[in-house]
Amino acid sequence: MKMTEEDKGKAWPQIVAILLGCLISLQNGLHFGWTSPFFVELTNDKEHYDITEEQASVFTTLPPIVTILSCPLVTWMCNAVGRKTTLLAGAVPFILSWVLEVFATDVYTFYIARALTGLGTSASTASLSMYIGEIATPEIRSFWGNFLSIFLGLGQFMINLIGFHFSVSQASYICLVPAFLFVFTFPLMPESPYYLLMKGKEDGAKRSLKKLTRKKDIEVDFEQLKTDVNRQMSDRGNWGDLVFILANRKALTAGILMRCAQMFCGASAFPAYTRYFEL
Repeated sequence: MKMTEEDKGKAWPQIVAILLGCLISLQNGLHFGWTSPFFVELTNDKEHYDITEEQASVFTTLPPIVTILSCPLVTWMCNAVGRKTTLLAGAVPFILSWVLEVFATDVYTFYIARALTGLGTSASTASLSMYIGEIATPEIRSFWGNFLSIFLGLGQFMINLIGFHFSVSQASYICLVPAFLFVFTFPLMPESPYYLLMKGKEDGAKRSLKKLTRKKDIEVDFEQLKTDVNRQMSDRGNWGDLVFILANRKALTAGILMRCAQMFCGASAFPAYTRYFEL
């Protein structure tokens, strides 16, 4: 029996949800590369700022510290209020950070702004990965899931380009635009059907699945998703599984080694300090 278009479903709703969600990853990249164009301006412009190089060096170290400390809170939020709500909440510290940087003249205001950046990074990175993984089919996720990293890199490029032509306050105004674009468009996207099933909201999960696939009949997909969720809920595992199960131990070791190699290659240092457009 030949499948109709309604039976096959549509890919574009999932792609749109991924791309709109990745706007928060763009914000992450903008903030991550923020020190690259503005470190020298903030330390050299004594007319508008009284900031030393030693004080400014904290701008790069403060966000990761806050990100690490806030991870337990973000994990709880993802499971308590949902992936979509956590993503939207993650936009708030990013927006507040830009607003503070518009008016900031002293180092402590910038410290608060950078700390908020770390909180936004924690909320956006963890919840966006979960959201994309749960709303997209494997075929779509394998390609479009890469846009999380693409938007992160795009944000770093954009802040360097913007910072080359505009001041700190002007750049902050510009960077608020994609932040508000995310806040106004992403609420239109459905919550993860996986999360809704975890909370026992079967009707909501069906509506979400129907919006994401545009299939006329979603019963087969829904039952498969329900089976996956039940299996996941019944076999949660524990931290010891990372070490005592061979496959997990290999994956953990590979991940740690790759991340260490990345850091030693300057993956964080170069974007944070190099002024690319003045080379």
